Amino acid sequence: MFTNNEKNGSLDQHPLVMIIEDSIDQSAYLTYILSLHDYQVVQIRDPQKALQMMKGGLRPDVLLTDIRLPQMTGFELMEKMRSFEIEIPTIIISGVQNEQAFEKAFVLGAEDYFVKPFSPLSLLSRLQKVLLSKVPC
Repeated sequence: MFTNNEKNGSLDQHPLVMIIEDSIDQSAYLTYILSLHDYQVVQIRDPQKALQMMKGGLRPDVLLTDIRLPQMTGFELMEKMRSFEIEIPTIIISGVQNEQAFEKAFVLGAEDYFVKPFSPLSLLSRLQKVLLSKVPC
């Protein structure tokens, strides 16, 4: 079972990223990018399954999610996580590109919002920034 990778105030060399994405191609692309940079990855297509895993104790270091997902949206997932007091830094990666979606994402606590197609270097940079912000000073 995966565990939170924060240990004694320093980051593990291989942070865990959960990808919730219903597109197999997009999920594989994200996994490829992240694995090249020593991230551990859990890929999940079903947001309800991801929520159950988090309720069961899985705490990835960062969550990457799309908005348009089967059974519930990425926004609904973030709302449910909040209701269960599951606090995981979340980055949205979506084809939805409108001001209402951006605003809702940030109101729900998203760390960032990337519009597909996105720059892998920008994503990696933002992931690193999010991970560094988790380390206690």
